[in-house]
Amino acid sequence: MFCPPEFDVDGRYHAKPATVWSLGILLFVMVCGSYPDDKDLHMISKNDWSNPDPSQECCWIICSCLQLDPQWRIILEEMQLHDRFMSSRRNQCANDNLIGWHSPIIVPVLVLANQFERTQTT
Repeated sequence: MFCPPEFDVDGRYHAKPATVWSLGILLFVMVCGSYPDDKDLHMISKNDWSNPDPSQECCWIICSCLQLDPQWRIILEEMQLHDRFMSSRRNQCANDNLIGWHSPIIVPVLVLANQFERTQTT
């Protein structure tokens, strides 16, 4: 499930879009409490997915990460600049299920992903 769809199709992938896909799956699981099923992924690919529990902004970032075509996914650096990840003082996702975006889990995952990407490009 964490493996991006392009790996299943081509047997290969690029690190940054694959990392974004994996983070999207992680966010989906943490916010929704389950893995996305085929129906969810189909609706996400059409930008027509939403869920009553997370905010619209949270749904948008999940959809941006889980685009089937890696060229349509949000860029990792762009994701890190998103308001949800910039300030640990604000917790605007307080109404989202399970945890907020500034939890002790999400921020380190993004930091580690960025560090991993840097080591892969040098």
